Amino acid sequence: MAMRKVMLLLAAMAAAVLMATGVGVADTPSDTLDANTLSAPLDGGGMGFNSSTGFNVAQTFTAEHDGQVTYAQANLWFASSGTIKENVLLQLVSVDSSGKPTTDVLASGTVPAANMTPIPTTQTVQFSNPATVQAGTKYALKASAPGGFRSVSNAWSLTNGDVYPGGEAFRVSSSDLNNIQPVTGFDLVFAIYVATTPPCTIGEIESPVNDVSSADDEGMSAYKYGSRGVIPAKFKAACDNDPIDTQEDADAHPMNLKLTKLGSTPADDVVVENTVTGSANTGDLFRFDDDNDHYIYNIGVKGLDAGKYKLTISEANGGGSHDEWFSIQ
Repeated sequence: MAMRKVMLLLAAMAAAVLMATGVGVADTPSDTLDANTLSAPLDGGGMGFNSSTGFNVAQTFTAEHDGQVTYAQANLWFASSGTIKENVLLQLVSVDSSGKPTTDVLASGTVPAANMTPIPTTQTVQFSNPATVQAGTKYALKASAPGGFRSVSNAWSLTNGDVYPGGEAFRVSSSDLNNIQPVTGFDLVFAIYVATTPPCTIGEIESPVNDVSSADDEGMSAYKYGSRGVIPAKFKAACDNDPIDTQEDADAHPMNLKLTKLGSTPADDVVVENTVTGSANTGDLFRFDDDNDHYIYNIGVKGLDAGKYKLTISEANGGGSHDEWFSIQ
């Protein structure tokens, strides 16, 4: 495996968190903890990386959230007997079709040499250029020491066994791009933090449909059974903290309609499959009215049985939902 094994004292395993970016950064990142092996027991050794080995080290992982990777953590230590230290570069990179790390750098940050200690320590870098990731997609966190000090050795702590099913550890040649060696039986101690994409805020339904808070609200709009009219469900929305006010924005955040006829109990509820009237809407998608900056769906009254209905509006990419109610009498 060609790795540097360093036996640790039990007390050293409880590593303190040092921030690699210095002033103004919290000890524990406030963003969402994503893929990680922080809770795994340590092996007592690590994978060495420096200029003399000719290898960097990397851990692949599968993102658990959509959003931007803002921080990364790696349990590192300075494994040389001398006093010369060097910066450690942590990079978020893509992986190829076989799951191996590539040279495609998505984000990067530096652990200052002064932060490297002989005790395994969870080092944290904040990416000034956050990379967008998608849940279910594989990426890699790579560590290197580009300073060129051949006598300096750094190490990345290993877990006690292969504990992370979403990725694996690799030795990555710094000179031969095709020389990427998987490491079996271990994972590296790491963590990824993601600023998740803010959900869409779906506004209250607009007139002429009354906005109500439940199926028991007396102010709920009522429509005549058998009528040939439509129920114009209209609303505004904001996604990614910005109002949807162009067709381009609306195309990026399509809204779906789900119409449910309420039964006497939730088990008796029935989803209405056919809600389309005319050609104004396609399937269950709301169309966007660019002149009025709102979404609209004309729900045909004819064919709906008498009773109470719940109208669920949901952002098609999972960005949020909102319920409204009306009745057919």
